[in-house]
Amino acid sequence: MQVLGLCRFSYPGLGGYQVEHDSVSAREAHLYDPKRMELRFALFQSITLPSIRAQVDQDFVFAIVIGDSLPSEYKQRLLAMCKDVPSVQIIEKPAGDHRTTMREVMQELRDSNSALTVQFRLDDDDAVACTFVQRVKEDAERFLPCLENDNKFALDYCSGLALSPKGSAKIRRPYWTPALAVAMDPTCEKSILDFPHQRMYQMMPTVTQNAPLCFVRAFHDDNDSTQNSGMPNLSYAPLDQRTTSILANRFGITAQAAMQALTMT
Repeated sequence: MQVLGLCRFSYPGLGGYQVEHDSVSAREAHLYDPKRMELRFALFQSITLPSIRAQVDQDFVFAIVIGDSLPSEYKQRLLAMCKDVPSVQIIEKPAGDHRTTMREVMQELRDSNSALTVQFRLDDDDAVACTFVQRVKEDAERFLPCLENDNKFALDYCSGLALSPKGSAKIRRPYWTPALAVAMDPTCEKSILDFPHQRMYQMMPTVTQNAPLCFVRAFHDDNDSTQNSGMPNLSYAPLDQRTTSILANRFGITAQAAMQALTMT
C-alpha cells in the first residue's frame, strides 16, 4: 500500500482557488507578494511541516508542488526548511490547469507495483495528527470491501481543531480537506483533487469517523477557502495548557509558534 500526500505551495495554476485571476501573471503577482509569502512560510513552518515531520509512520510521500516561476530565494528557503523531512518531495511544475497538473504529479509518484494508493491533501496552513498515515493504512486495509462496487473509497476523519488569532475551537465537519483521504485501486487514474471534497459522498463509498482529533485547520485573513463564504462561526477560546499539550503531542505543533504566525495577518 502506498500513501501519497499533496500540498500546493503558492502554485500559480489556473483554477483550484476560490479567488480567481484573469492570467497567470496576475496570479503570480498575488501569490508571490513578499508580505503574503512571509505569512505562508510562517504558517507552513509552524503548522503544516511539524505534523508531517512527526508522523509515526514515515513510509509515505508528501509532495509539495511549486511553480517553476517561484522566485529562487523562496525555492531555496523551502528546500532548506524541508531538508530534514524524508517524506517530502518538492516538485516544480509550469503554470497550467490546476487539477490536470495535480493529477500528473500524483500519477508520476504512484508506485505501479502497489495494489492500493491512498491519497490525501493538505493546504500549506493545515495539519494532520502524527498518527494519520498509520491510521489511513490501517483503515484502508480494514475497509477494503468498499472496493467491491467501485475502484475507490474515501476515509473521512471529521474531528479536529480550528486555530485562529482568537485561539482554538474544537470542530466536527464532514468532508473537509484536511484528514480526508481517498483509497484507489490501480484502475483509478484520478487524483484526490479530481473529487470536490464537499461532494465526495456522491462520488464513491465513504467512511466517516468522528474521533479522535485528526486535523488542525487554520483560519486567518489570507484563507482562500473562506473568501467567498466567510469564516465558520466558531466559539474560540484562548489556548490553555490542555490545548497546548494536544497540539504538541498529537500534531507536533508548538502553540506559541503557530499563534505568532497566525497573528501576522
